[in-house]
Amino acid sequence: MTLTIKGYTERSLVIRAASFVAGPLALALKDEIKAVALVDGEQLPLDSHYRIPFFGIESVAQKLGRLSFDTVAKKVAHSSPSEARKGTTL
Repeated sequence: MTLTIKGYTERSLVIRAASFVAGPLALALKDEIKAVALVDGEQLPLDSHYRIPFFGIESVAQKLGRLSFDTVAKKVAHSSPSEARKGTTL
């Protein structure tokens, strides 16, 4: 699997701090990573984000890692038995 980051958006520290004061309006902003996973020649779009202000881009990246692993696991589980024996490299 190849994972390519297509873009990311991170709230600045000032915006993150102001989000605690802004209340529900703060949930309109988000930290986000958009990526594409290439699995066995097939491109699978991935998108991970958090709207909660005290989570940062690191949390989004960890969530994207789990999401990409789950995506590959589902792809392998749905492949034919002969393809599963070949294995999928990560």
